[in-house]
Amino acid sequence: MADLCKQCSIDIYGKDFGDLKGLGKGEELQKGNGWSCLCEGCGHTVVDDEGSCVSYFCELHGEENRKKGV
Repeated sequence: MADLCKQCSIDIYGKDFGDLKGLGKGEELQKGNGWSCLCEGCGHTVVDDEGSCVSYFCELHGEENRKKGV
């Protein structure tokens, strides 16, 4: 089964299935940090605790993330 970040899941299936949510097993991230992972849509990326891609270098979501200042 493919793991997708929140944005890719919504883009592909219209719903977030939470594939990459909670990668820290209960550890909470400090603001500005993320978990390194592999999204089948983005490739190697960084996600927050909710599974949203927050990488500035992501080809699919990077521009959006830079604008938001995630």
